[in-house]
Amino acid sequence: MRNLHEGIWLVAFSTGPDSMALLQYCLREKIQVACAFVNYHHRQQSEQEEAFAIEYCEKNQIPLHIMNDPFDDEVGNFEQEARKWRYSFFKDLIVRYGYQGVLIGHHLDDLLETYLMQKEKNLIPTYYGLMKESSYQGMVVIRPLLNKRKQELQKELDEKEIKYYIDHTNFDESNRRNYFRHQVIAKMTQLQIDELLDEINKANQQLELDRKKAKCLFEKDALIYSKYKQADPNVRLFALRMLIEDKEEDKRMSKAHLEQFDQIICNKNDFLLTYEKKQETWWIAKDDDQIFTMKETDEYSYTFHKLEELQEKQFKEFKVFDGPVSVYSLTVQASDFPLTIRSVRHGDKIQQRFGTKSVHRFFIDRKIPLYRRKSYPIVLNCDEKVILIPGIGCDPAYYSITPTFSVLQLSLYSEREGILEDE
Repeated sequence: MRNLHEGIWLVAFSTGPDSMALLQYCLREKIQVACAFVNYHHRQQSEQEEAFAIEYCEKNQIPLHIMNDPFDDEVGNFEQEARKWRYSFFKDLIVRYGYQGVLIGHHLDDLLETYLMQKEKNLIPTYYGLMKESSYQGMVVIRPLLNKRKQELQKELDEKEIKYYIDHTNFDESNRRNYFRHQVIAKMTQLQIDELLDEINKANQQLELDRKKAKCLFEKDALIYSKYKQADPNVRLFALRMLIEDKEEDKRMSKAHLEQFDQIICNKNDFLLTYEKKQETWWIAKDDDQIFTMKETDEYSYTFHKLEELQEKQFKEFKVFDGPVSVYSLTVQASDFPLTIRSVRHGDKIQQRFGTKSVHRFFIDRKIPLYRRKSYPIVLNCDEKVILIPGIGCDPAYYSITPTFSVLQLSLYSEREGILEDE
C-alpha cells in the first residue's frame, strides 16, 4: 500500500461507523486528510448527518467538501448509480485540489460480502473480494481497514464515545449485500472466516495465473484466434472478459454469458457477437486469425447528383478514386445520376451475364467477414439498380476499359488502431 503520509488524502466521509473509524485512524496516524460528504437526500436523517459532518470537520480543522445536489436515479439501480455519482465527485475534488487519492472505509466484512456476491452472480471479476489499493478512472482508491471486522471498529468508537450515525437502510435484507451481512457473515465463526479468506486468497492466485496465461493470447488489443481455441476453457473466458470489459466499469458480464460467447467463437469460423458497453452496442468480430471488438456500425446512404461530387472523395466507410479497370471500377453516364452509394440491404441483387445473383451470396462465396458485410458499400443508379459491388465486380452493362471511377471499402478493423487502410 502507498505511503499515506505523503501529500493530502481525501476521505469518503458518510458519518457512519465505517467512515468515522477510517477518519479516526487517519487522525491517530497523523495522515493529512480532507473529507468528502455526499447527501443524496434519500433519507430524513441525511440532513442531520450533513450538519454533523460540518460540525465535526470544523472542530477538527479538516477541510470538508459537500455534494448535496438532488440525486436522480434514472436507471433504477440506486446503489450502482449512487456509487458512480459519488466517485465522480471524489475524482473531481482530487483533480481540483491535488489530493493523492481517496480513502474508503471498507472493512473485512465488506470484503467477505463482496466475494459471496461475486460467487452468487457467477462472475469472473478483476479481483475476488476487495483490493487494498485499486483505481477508478485513474483515481487511486485505498482501503486501509480491510483487516478489521466491522464490530471491532464499532466497538472502538463506542469505547471512546465517538458519535456516528447508523444508516437503517443497511438492515433491509431484500438487498442481497445486507442479507449476506446479517444472515451469513455475522453468524460465521472465526474458523469459518479464516477458511473463507483462504478460499478467496486461492481464488485470486488462480485468477492471477489465468490473467498471465490470457495475456499470452493477445497481440495488441486483439485475441489470436488459433491460440484462443487451444487454450484452457477458464483461460479463454478470462481472455474474453479482458477483451470486452472496460476496466473502469462496474458492470461485469456473467460467466454463463461469457460461456455462450466462447462456445460460438470455438465452433464457428466467422461470427458477430453483440453486447452492451456504456449504453452503446458493441461487436465481437473476427478477421483472419484475430478476434477484436468494435462499435456497431450504422446503415448509411449517400446520394450524388453529378460526377464532380464523387471525384476523389473519402467517407468513413469507403473512398471514391480514379483508377484503372478492375473489380472496383465501373463506367457511368450522365443518365445514370443521381447515383447512390450505401450499405447492403436484404434482397440486394446484381445483374450478371446470365441472370442475377444476391449480394449476400457473393459475400458467402468470397468469405467476406460478417463485420465487413454490415458496412460494405454498393453503388446504385437512378433506378436503384445495383451496378457495382466493389472488389467483386459490376453489372456487365457498366463495364468498359475506361472506367469513370472506382470505389474501395475502407477497413474498419484497421480504423480501430487509428489507421484507415485500404483492402
